[in-house]
Amino acid sequence: MKNPNAFQGTKRKNNYFEGWYLKHQKGDQMFSVIPAYHIDREGNAFSSLQVITKEQSWYFSWKAEAFCGSKQKFHVVLDTGRGEGPASIFSERGILLNIHEEGLSLEGRIIYKNIHPLSSDIMGPFRYVPGMQCRHGIISMRHQLFGELTLNGYKMNFDQGTGYIEKDWGGSFPDAYLWSQSIFPDSGKNSLMLAAAKIPIAGLHFDGVLAALHLYGKEYKMGTYLGAKVKTDWKSRIIIRQGDLKLRAQLLSGEGNELLAPEHGAMDRRIRESLCCRVRYTFWDRKLKVLDMITDRGSFEQSIKEKS
Repeated sequence: MKNPNAFQGTKRKNNYFEGWYLKHQKGDQMFSVIPAYHIDREGNAFSSLQVITKEQSWYFSWKAEAFCGSKQKFHVVLDTGRGEGPASIFSERGILLNIHEEGLSLEGRIIYKNIHPLSSDIMGPFRYVPGMQCRHGIISMRHQLFGELTLNGYKMNFDQGTGYIEKDWGGSFPDAYLWSQSIFPDSGKNSLMLAAAKIPIAGLHFDGVLAALHLYGKEYKMGTYLGAKVKTDWKSRIIIRQGDLKLRAQLLSGEGNELLAPEHGAMDRRIRESLCCRVRYTFWDRKLKVLDMITDRGSFEQSIKEKS
């Protein structure tokens, strides 16, 4: 089986996107970057990069030839051809950034150590269902960071910080979805992610859900294929139940930055993501409340596509 973390889009001709989300955190300092590859409905290919901080976001696109993705592992190169210095690199070993565009100068290197993948694929057997609109993968629930970046003259040091990596690929983001992720302030040992979406298959829709938690040395996975059920308002609240497990997330405050999301391969959809916002997470295993935490460093994203 081909490594799902590696580049999947070699043979795609249209209506395709593939992007990797890399999050970096140290104290109140947070930074995310999303390198991606796209092919729109007409077969026009291009590469892109989104850069996200607590205060602002940037989006840039380049010709397809600027992108190079490994077929064996997660290793992406963006050579934008602007400015001096090396191309930008994104991998499980770290990132090397050299981006010089209008409104953004971004340079530096962050090394990743002690990657923590999940014990098995977060999508389970759904990975093999044909016609899925979007597929999801988790590359690392948490890992250590070493290095620094300079963004428009401002230095960000991430030594002893914590990171997270996931990816998405397919044709479009779901019409309605909600996503949240957090690395808790305990030396980076505890982390979680959750996602719910309205999944279209064969002309029908169902509410699908995925969640993964690393808590106090134990891994939990929740998902539709495991019998999980979800209740959500698609805005700020989600409750997932699976047997004796229950996970609840509530966005308490935070408006977020505007980002672009894929629609039939092209980046034509506007969404909002709060990279750093106030969220309450509660998790029960049987009747034991394993987690009840309010954090000001949660990440939260939600979108409902308006009907045309």
